[in-house]
Amino acid sequence: MSPYVKACLRALIVLCAWPAACATHRAVALHYGFRPGMLLTYSLATETVGRGVYGSEKGDVQVWILPGSRAATFAVIAATRVCDAPMRYSLSMCDVHSDGTVVHGDPLNNSFVLDMLFPPLISTDGSTYSRAARSFSVSQRSVDTLDIRVTSPLYQLSSVTERSTLTLSDDHMPLSVSTTTARREGFVNQSTTVCRLQSVSEATPASLVKLRREATICLSALARYESVLMLDRASRASEARAVLLDAHRSVALPVVLRQLEAALESHGDRVKAVQHAARQEAALRGLNVAWVATDLSGRRHELGAYRGKIVVLDFWFRGCGPCIELMTQIRDHVVREPGVVMLGVTHDREAEDAEAVAQALKLTDPVLFKSDIAAAYGVRAWPTVLILDGDGRVDDARVGYSSAIAEWINDRVARLRR
Repeated sequence: MSPYVKACLRALIVLCAWPAACATHRAVALHYGFRPGMLLTYSLATETVGRGVYGSEKGDVQVWILPGSRAATFAVIAATRVCDAPMRYSLSMCDVHSDGTVVHGDPLNNSFVLDMLFPPLISTDGSTYSRAARSFSVSQRSVDTLDIRVTSPLYQLSSVTERSTLTLSDDHMPLSVSTTTARREGFVNQSTTVCRLQSVSEATPASLVKLRREATICLSALARYESVLMLDRASRASEARAVLLDAHRSVALPVVLRQLEAALESHGDRVKAVQHAARQEAALRGLNVAWVATDLSGRRHELGAYRGKIVVLDFWFRGCGPCIELMTQIRDHVVREPGVVMLGVTHDREAEDAEAVAQALKLTDPVLFKSDIAAAYGVRAWPTVLILDGDGRVDDARVGYSSAIAEWINDRVARLRR
């Protein structure tokens, strides 16, 4: 056979194989093999190393796949358990498409299972889709292995990198997921979590109906508990606990009972922490401090110039993760209306740090920089939010992170406007 004929044959073989190879390459990154009724069990192992930080945790994750509440979606209910830690249980529930993109989640959605086991199989842009303000970049290492890079404004500000390697089975379910998160600023550390599929079984339709009902009761109760405890600063601690007890009496599945029992067991510590913050807040109420400050754009702000208006002060700094989370809630969910002034007060010493936060979070409210406002009010914890009445007096305050901060601000502002 002549060299010319051999070359033609090789080219023909390549051309015939190329469409099938491309189809195989594309198919892996299209969908998960979700099927209602599946019960997946994964082992969980985490190793953390850093400056004086060494530790390991082991546990397991049970994942149930149910029909979604919307067309072409699946409901994912997951229970995460950490061994040798009685209070470390986490229940989550959300609706997802088969490509891993989330439709909606529960009020206290713990995205751990989604991020670790079912990341989106398509690259996402934070402007069009995000999961907990994260964006995902997906690349294919081989036919059954994907590399996933996760980014977010908070990661960028804290110099955090997160990368995962996902191996899929022939029926498109995660066989193993290894995720490494490294922080190179502040509390420098690196954490690697590995999840491996242990078993796949089937759940009965009746058991899935019961699980969905009880999980909904549990998650709604936990959201209500947080709202009562945080908004009223433990003054209704007994009522908050009663919410958990009522839910506990309404469910029977062990996986749901454990979540509520963990919350009940930690209730006393939660109340103490909230009461400590409440004492700090009580010391802030009624203060009337005159101040002048300049924002990042060089504009001058004087409290006296805002007389007759409600002023909301949000104290934060770049290296404070809870501050950043709080700011995103304030940015997205606090109602802006005439007569209300929203001001950020950064504790950062360098303008570039404060500017990096403002740019990454796309903040539109002015940010006061290099001021003595925190010291003047005696603010010693971050984040802290103060609401000033029309006379410049502190009407109310919140010290520390709260998932209900936007609700609290909107409520207090509405009350002052009456």
